[in-house]
Amino acid sequence: MARKSRKKDDPVVKIVKTIIISIFFVFICFLIVQSVISFFNNTDLFKIKEVVRDPSLQFIESQQIIRLMGKSIFSMNLGKVQEHLQGKYPEINHLRVTRQFPDKVLISAKKREPIAYLISNAQELILDKEGVVLSFDVKNKDKLTEIKGVTLNKTAVLGKSLKYREVSIALDIIDAIKTNKDLSSYDIASVNVLNLSKIFVYLSGGLRVIVDKNKIMQKTRVLGLLLSQGNIEMNKVNYIDLRFKEPILGKK
Repeated sequence: MARKSRKKDDPVVKIVKTIIISIFFVFICFLIVQSVISFFNNTDLFKIKEVVRDPSLQFIESQQIIRLMGKSIFSMNLGKVQEHLQGKYPEINHLRVTRQFPDKVLISAKKREPIAYLISNAQELILDKEGVVLSFDVKNKDKLTEIKGVTLNKTAVLGKSLKYREVSIALDIIDAIKTNKDLSSYDIASVNVLNLSKIFVYLSGGLRVIVDKNKIMQKTRVLGLLLSQGNIEMNKVNYIDLRFKEPILGKK
């Protein structure tokens, strides 16, 4: 009798029983989880019925939106949707695709605004203020500033920024002038950054401004004060050189 009792209480038997029960429990849990996932993926309650776009994103083709309709809000891969939209529309910035339960998807972003264009080595590029390539077509370049003096030695990629120091400096100059209220009445025809120690900026009316790569904001403020005071006879000025402590006005 004693032998039977020991055999019955054998620790190996207990371990085997515990393993079998654990496996069975895990299997049951797996079936329950799969059933829950299947329910949420197939029930109409969580199928996408509306895609809400930011007002600035109305240019996104309706076909891109239709593809999301009717899909489970759980099975939708947010990363892939975001990656697809970003690749197709490089003019989108700060893109976010989010779920709003139970059946809505929100697409929010800011549209990149073109600020300049550049032509070099058979490449034609439209750029925003961060140097991101928005288009390879410069036909619609009205009101955009031409960046001159840059040689592109690599093929530009749509939606990616140009990593050229000259381009960054030119864009900084353009942005500084455009955001200066004293210069709001002036358009910027072109910026020539061939020589960063002697950068030529051509404003509307044929006014030529000379700057360098240093203290761009400070020099822009000086230019704004000069042009807003109204005591300069602009028809007699050929150029304004801002590279020195005091501005130099070149007479015609």
